[in-house]
Order: sequence, then C-alpha cells, then structure tokens
Amino acid sequence: MMKRKITIERRLIGIMLFCVATFGCSRLQIAYTVLDWYIPYYVGTYVDLSYDQDTYLAREVDKLLAWHCRTHHSVYADLIRSVNDEYQTRSITRERLDDYLAQLGDLWGDIMRHASPAIAQLLETATQEQVNELFGKFADENEEWLTAFTKKTTRDVLKEYQDNMIEQLERWFGELRPDQLGAVRARMEYNMQTTIDLIYQVSMLLTDDQLRHLARQTAWIARDLDAFSCPH
Repeated sequence: MMKRKITIERRLIGIMLFCVATFGCSRLQIAYTVLDWYIPYYVGTYVDLSYDQDTYLAREVDKLLAWHCRTHHSVYADLIRSVNDEYQTRSITRERLDDYLAQLGDLWGDIMRHASPAIAQLLETATQEQVNELFGKFADENEEWLTAFTKKTTRDVLKEYQDNMIEQLERWFGELRPDQLGAVRARMEYNMQTTIDLIYQVSMLLTDDQLRHLARQTAWIARDLDAFSCPH
C-alpha cells in the first residue's frame, strides 16, 4: 500500500478517529494498546532511531495517549451527542455543521500543541544521517504518490471521492436512498466546503429510519467513550 507523507501527530489522531468512526469504541481499548508500540514502529519506517531516541519516543507516546484520553474523550462524547440531538429534532443547519467542523479543528490544534514539544525535542537529537534518511523517504513517497496520481483521470478521482462519501454517509445513516445517492453522484467538486454542502444536502433528505440508525450509532460510540478506562 502506498504510504502518505504525514506527521506523527496526524497519524495518531487519524488512527484514533478511524477506530471510533469505523469500529466503534468496543475496540478503543485495543487501539490504545496497539498505538503505544505502533507509533514508534511507524516512525521507525522513516528513520532508524537510536536506543535513547526510541525509549524517549515510547515514553512520550504513552504520556500523549494518557493525556488525550483524559482530556478529549468526554469532549468527543458530548460533541457526538450534540450532533445527534440536532439531527433528531431536524434542527441541524449548514452553519451548525461548520461550527462542529471548527470544534474538531480546535481539538486537532490542541493535540498538535501538546505533541509538538516532544517531537521538537526528538528532532533536536537527530543526526545529519537521520535527517538525510528522513527527507529521502519523504522524497521517495512524494514521487510514488505523484506517479500514482498522474495515472488517474479526473473522472477516476471524482468517483473515488463519491464512493468514499457514500461509504461514510451510510456508516452513520444506513443505506442511502436513490435521491440521496443521486445527490452524491451529482457532485463534480471535492473540497472541504463542498463536502459539508453535500452532507447537509443529504441530511435534509433523511428518513425516520435513517435518523434511528444515526441515534444508535452515536449512542453506542458516546457510551463507550464515557466508559473507557484511560491509561495512566
């Protein structure tokens, strides 16, 4: 599988949110158990760390995971419940979707601010050989990505976006109806704002059964977030 150029912090939150959104929090405990070794392993695929660097990174990852769990889980749970409440009363607006996106951006920024000092400290210990290795990996991955991307037509990229949107929407709302699928297939642009527009458009077409599906999904995730025992 083609790798992507991505920071350590973003990989962390990406896996966390992927676990929550895709598997639900029944696997959240497993995710925390895996992350404390996966992140150092992932970094090791970019640069060969010394014993001291590896030990430092593992310690800081453990601290970051514990902090993230203590400070963010309740916020995620409240956010999920709030979104569901507005959907269930059919009071969700395009502006409120922007508000929720901004809240997620603030949480992301909080994680970056908290993780950055440890990452900066680790980078300060890097040798020139490690720096060269790191940038060499980035260059290789960028070239690999560019090669793969240039092989795709505009239609290919658009279809991938539409298929992904259908998958994500059906995860939360259940099977989409023909008119909802048509709204997705009619989208000829793909950026953050057009994606929010699309989510709102589909939201205005939700059936009672789809709202019940959303209520079950959000309640399950929020309960598990509340019940999760954070690492110390």
